[in-house]
Formats: sequence, C-alpha cells, structure tokens
Amino acid sequence: MGRWLVIAGGQDFAIGLEPQRALARALPRARLVEYPDAGHFLYLDEPERFVRDVGAFLREGRSGR
Repeated sequence: MGRWLVIAGGQDFAIGLEPQRALARALPRARLVEYPDAGHFLYLDEPERFVRDVGAFLREGRSGR
C-alpha cells in the first residue's frame, strides 16, 4: 500500500486548509505538512522547505519506512 504526502498552505484561498486536512485524514498512511504562511503555490512561496519536505518523504519511501 502506498503512502501519501499532503502539503497544504495556510493562506491557500483556492482550496483552503480544511479540505486539505480532510483529504489527509481520508487517505491511508497520509502525512499532512502545513505551511502556515504559504498560499496555493507552495513550491514558489517556500521553495527550500518544499524541496526538503518532498525529498525527505521520498527518501523515507526508499528506505522502506
């Protein structure tokens, strides 16, 4: 079974934080990471953190965790 990473921006007014939280709750083995000061385009608002978070998630998958 796969794992899921849901990254949500606290200032995302296109989708909103609550629907993203609900998605993370509904997906099996999901991890929610919230960026309180970011909007809809997390990779533009906080690119360094985005790369770190996605990279860490992918590395965890490779190590079988």
